[in-house]
Amino acid sequence: MNPGDVAVGVLVGAHETKVRPSVVIASATYLAERPNVLVGILTTKFPRALSTTDYILLDWQAAGFRAESCFRAYVLTAHRSELNVIGHLDPSLFTPALSGTRFADAVVTAAPRALAGAAACIATRALALGLATDPAAFDANYVRRPDAELWWKGR
Repeated sequence: MNPGDVAVGVLVGAHETKVRPSVVIASATYLAERPNVLVGILTTKFPRALSTTDYILLDWQAAGFRAESCFRAYVLTAHRSELNVIGHLDPSLFTPALSGTRFADAVVTAAPRALAGAAACIATRALALGLATDPAAFDANYVRRPDAELWWKGR
């Protein structure tokens, strides 16, 4: 199982427990170390008013869905044996969700997967100690930058 995988299983919802689709939102490091999986719900039943954590998939057909679908940040934990992978969502599907936010023009730099877990641990510690209050301000400066970036930023 990998981040972005679409899986179905018997999952608890706000009103009922039933077979429903979900997307794996756990990191690769988390998935390598644990038998359970963190998933967010995918649904065709849209809420009356979308919240800031709901996102309508614009390219749902390209993702292999049968109907227009919505990602809801209703996070669940399930054992991987209870889920069946049926597809994969390209992370770029969520890029339009950033339009109109302060992150719309942000440059996304993907860290190697091996560093993602370490970056998350350090960021969590910084937040807990009150050293940072905004995830967007988090700077992974403990990871050596390439020389080109060091020279560009003037060290």
